[in-house]
Amino acid sequence: MGLTKPARKLLVVGAVLCLELVPRATGAPPPSGEWSPTGSMVQARQGAAAVLLADGRVLITGGADSAGNTVRSAELFYPVGAFAVAPPMNVARRSHGAVRLKDGRVLVAGGYGIDGAAMRTAEIYDPTANAWSMVSSLSEPRARFTASLLGDGRVLIAGGDSAGYVSGSIETFNPTTNTFTFAGNLSAPRVDHAAATLNDGRVLIAGGSDGGSALSFVDFYTPSSGSVIQGPPLATARAGHSGTTLLDGTVLVAGGSNGAQDLSTAEVYDPIGGTWRPVGSLATARRNHLAFLLPRNNAVLVFGGTNGRAALRSAELDVPWEARFLQTGSLSSARSGSVGSPLALDGWLLAAGGTGLDTAEVYRFATLRTDRDDYGPGETVTMTGSGWVPGETVTLVLREVPPTHAEQTLTATVDASGNFVNTQFAPERHDEGVTFFLTATGTVSRAQVTFTDSPKVGSLTVGAQTGSLTSGTAGSATFLVTVNRGSGPGSSGAFKANLSVTTALPAGATASFSTSCTGPVTPDCLNFGPADSTKTSTLTITTTGATPAGTTLFTVKASTSATDFATGTGTLTINAGPPQLTVIKTLLPGSDSGQFNLRIDGTTYATNVGNGGTTGAVTLTASLHTVSETAGTLTTLTDYISVIGGDCAADGTITLVAGDVKNCTITNTRKPRLTVIKALAPTSDLGKFNLRIDDTTYATDVGNGGSTGVVTLPTLGAHTVSELAGTGTSLSDYLSAISDDCAADGSITLAAGDVKTCTITNTRKPRLTVTKALVPATDPGKFNLQIDGTTAGTGSNVGNGGTTGVITLATLGAHTVGETAGTATLLNNYLSVIGGACAANGSITLAAGDVKTCTITNYRKVEITGLSASPSSIFPADRRMVFVTLAPTTLNPATCGIVSVAQNTPQLGSQPDFIIHLPLSVELRAERPTGATNRSYLINVSCTDGVTTAATSLFVSVLGVR
Repeated sequence: MGLTKPARKLLVVGAVLCLELVPRATGAPPPSGEWSPTGSMVQARQGAAAVLLADGRVLITGGADSAGNTVRSAELFYPVGAFAVAPPMNVARRSHGAVRLKDGRVLVAGGYGIDGAAMRTAEIYDPTANAWSMVSSLSEPRARFTASLLGDGRVLIAGGDSAGYVSGSIETFNPTTNTFTFAGNLSAPRVDHAAATLNDGRVLIAGGSDGGSALSFVDFYTPSSGSVIQGPPLATARAGHSGTTLLDGTVLVAGGSNGAQDLSTAEVYDPIGGTWRPVGSLATARRNHLAFLLPRNNAVLVFGGTNGRAALRSAELDVPWEARFLQTGSLSSARSGSVGSPLALDGWLLAAGGTGLDTAEVYRFATLRTDRDDYGPGETVTMTGSGWVPGETVTLVLREVPPTHAEQTLTATVDASGNFVNTQFAPERHDEGVTFFLTATGTVSRAQVTFTDSPKVGSLTVGAQTGSLTSGTAGSATFLVTVNRGSGPGSSGAFKANLSVTTALPAGATASFSTSCTGPVTPDCLNFGPADSTKTSTLTITTTGATPAGTTLFTVKASTSATDFATGTGTLTINAGPPQLTVIKTLLPGSDSGQFNLRIDGTTYATNVGNGGTTGAVTLTASLHTVSETAGTLTTLTDYISVIGGDCAADGTITLVAGDVKNCTITNTRKPRLTVIKALAPTSDLGKFNLRIDDTTYATDVGNGGSTGVVTLPTLGAHTVSELAGTGTSLSDYLSAISDDCAADGSITLAAGDVKTCTITNTRKPRLTVTKALVPATDPGKFNLQIDGTTAGTGSNVGNGGTTGVITLATLGAHTVGETAGTATLLNNYLSVIGGACAANGSITLAAGDVKTCTITNYRKVEITGLSASPSSIFPADRRMVFVTLAPTTLNPATCGIVSVAQNTPQLGSQPDFIIHLPLSVELRAERPTGATNRSYLINVSCTDGVTTAATSLFVSVLGVR
């Protein structure tokens, strides 16, 4: 059945999730070795993490979205090919670690946060409750580290990017207490390394980068002892590579970068010989790719990643039993920074996301399995396969380790659904203790699995505790562990039984066994010989001074395989010791430089400590105690808000009883500091102001550049900046604006340690005066003087010399001066001219503090109200020139003059008919015309006062003979 993008159904019955693949449009699943699209993710993710849950769903967390933003969202992939939203994490993160714990919960830790910095936070997803909960933090910030599930249920965290430097430390997470514990140091700091868990429980940590160079260093971590031992180095230094434990217990390391170029080389570590050997090369050099050991196939699928910073679509298979890489179908999209996971459904693997991608696809592969992991002599081995080419013949080869027979070859025919069954083999009596490697090879696919014919472990008992343990004091106690051989098929012969404590011990307690197996040496193991029915080992549990008192039930396991084991329960008792108290200093913000002396009952146990400083565990009597502090070097307690918490009461008191291991925290929150600065525009303004914070005046009568100075405030949170008018100052004369770290309304929220500055800027409002001038000054006109269309101040019905008075305007910038006619005044009788500081159209631009004056001058227009001539008519007797004088009347002083004369008859002879004698005298020809016709002269007169002009005309007649 194929995973395709059409609609899918998810059936939930009770608590059982029924998984069913929906057929593709063709009705048949895609061929093995090919990718096919499946449903799209809820959002694009790069640098996310994916974990296969126990119910078959895949949990995908965090990463960066298509815009590069780190997210806290999560989603679930259902194997029907659909994604659904999951509850978001508490913290946004990418390049983090995610591990499914043995109880089914998922630990998510570290990574880069929204600010791009590595984080210490960790949280757990509970699939049953469908909820997240925070747990204690990592011992240091980490991103791009490795996280490995140990056999005892703990998680090993190694290396990574730690707040700008490469970490060389390791720590473990205890799922019982939900706490992290420092566990030692690697041989070298490293990031972008690889980790793989060996069959004996150790964790191999290989390669990586120290921040500048690729590394070849290899370390081994042993969970039972907590030791880190340096191993043989890689043949090639590499970072960004993959590390995969293979079916035979060896570890494949492939690809990566040596710092100068991406690599196609690969090498394998053999834990028996303790050596590395080269294997075939990848077809494509790549780094930061994904590599998965395919379940019930056991080839390694390598896909995606980058080559020369370019994301890759190609994929290939490492076939360990053939010691070569084979190309397989390519991804539908190039993927870098994607996630992947084999699915609970046989023969399917999911790849999702990558840089800018929300798409997902699944890879189909052939599978091979046996109906059991272990068989007794004569028991039939049922071998089945799925995902093979219909109708083909699959070759099945059985190889024994150690070899007791030559390889045996069988065949099986694949049915129309791609499945086969073979039941032609059963181990023999002399096969006891043998591991069988079963290899299937078809025309397209190949797969390999193992099964055993091993003796079985029967039962295990844990004896009573020998030795007394007391909390607060390091010590050890022993328990006799007895392991009995089982009975029935496969129980005879020699075998090794690995010993382990499978449940969590109290904090600080570690377990070790007295026995080891040989060939090669395996710690915590029992060697059963053919005649041994019972073997014993001494379990030693060692505690530290920090191990708490109490009774703990623990489980010891003896096993030869995942299905052949026995368990027994022991009881660890740790008596209560004298109480211990630790005082821890916390500073807010964490970067604060304050130094403090931590005290218990008036005695100083830690001097000049900063954030994270501690007294260490102080052993005290079982009674009432008091925690306190004094100021350290260059520190003043009044600069801080101090709160005592943890196991202590707010007043620092605590009552301790035997066995108590308590922690009290003194948190010093740096009081915020705020400065208020006065700015005036213009800076030469003489205004005085009182600067206030929360209605308290901290600076009086300050001018431009004045300040409250640095004011230490007693509380965090909301505060308000304001001002009052100082001496001789009115706030209404200014435009006020609050800026810098304050909001416009003067509010500011201060956090611990904040050092903020707010500025109150007072801009002097501009002042404008409009004055009236009349020409002539005696003119009786009345006018209303206006600013921005409104009659201003005392500017109503003013005459010559009138004014608005000084008007303070509310805004800077553009303004307009104008006027309207006052009582009994017509503007049309005047020529108006605006001047002074204003433009001719009355506009003016005012800056802060401007004091300007504009003048509106009204010139009375000239009017000629009467024009008379003397004489007004002429009765000449003969030809001669007669003087005519004109007399105009005007409303205001003006200069008048004759500008032209016109006549109604042609000029006589060569003599002119008129001569103008300026300004108001003219000679007219006084020749009497014959007949009754009169001769008329039109005399045109113009008057001006130098600003305005008026014109009129007058007829003078020469009377004719009647």
